[in-house]
Amino acid sequence: MARQFGRAALTALLFAVLMMLVGCTEGDVSPVRLIAGSIYDATTGVPIEGAKVKVEAKVEDRVKGKVKGYECVTDARGCFKLENIALPSTFKIEFSAEGYEPASSEIHRDPSPAKSEWEYWFGVDLKQETLVK
Repeated sequence: MARQFGRAALTALLFAVLMMLVGCTEGDVSPVRLIAGSIYDATTGVPIEGAKVKVEAKVEDRVKGKVKGYECVTDARGCFKLENIALPSTFKIEFSAEGYEPASSEIHRDPSPAKSEWEYWFGVDLKQETLVK
């Protein structure tokens, strides 16, 4: 029993040292269970297949800020889903598709540990780009 406790303590200590070396703390990021939604043409209401969804967040680092990112594309119904990701309390989500003006939103959520999992649902209407002659 004492030997098992010693291994667990050693493992925890090594993990803590590793986190200090890379400059991350447990409070830097927290789980986001789901980011999902649909993207449509703002004029016609038709779902946009192949639209890109990009989530970016700056994770604080003792040496320099690092950018953590996730990406996905919409299916034939214009739907997208990112599951079980880790993000800090502030992050940016961008929506884009060929022939459309991009859209983005910056999300600020409560960083308190009281809520252990977050879900975000988006309904996005992209406007077609205007061609200038």
